[in-house]
Amino acid sequence: YWVDAEIWCPKVFQILKRGGAFALFRYNAIPADGNALYEDIQAVYERYYHKPFKRLSKTTEEDCSQPSGIRNGFGFEDLTPYGFTDVSMKRYQAARIFGAGDYIAVLKTYPDHRSLPEGSQTALYAGVKNAIMKHGGRLQVNYVFQLYMGRKPLS
Repeated sequence: YWVDAEIWCPKVFQILKRGGAFALFRYNAIPADGNALYEDIQAVYERYYHKPFKRLSKTTEEDCSQPSGIRNGFGFEDLTPYGFTDVSMKRYQAARIFGAGDYIAVLKTYPDHRSLPEGSQTALYAGVKNAIMKHGGRLQVNYVFQLYMGRKPLS
């Protein structure tokens, strides 16, 4: 999604050897709507995140395999128009439990968070940390991982 698929898909196809495989991997955090900790964290984002905040409350594991989910994740809906065959999607689920400090450390790696003004970053991270501590000091994040693959034909 960082580069236009109309540019990079043909380039990848061109440099692959015949029969070569192209694999894209990404993850999606699945919102925990109704969970008190999740709702408190969302309130912090609504208050301190300076960019238009879009709540992804309807994202589900199944959404990640739909064309719109592929588009949102990778910037295109299908590798087939670019010449790839044997196109497939595999999904994997996992959960991770973070302590407050560990979760803030992860947030600090996100480019959109790093681009926040310093005052907004400080307030956002403090608010998220306080929410986690208020709810026992641990946050479980459920993930769906997408492995999207295609192959360059042999001929």
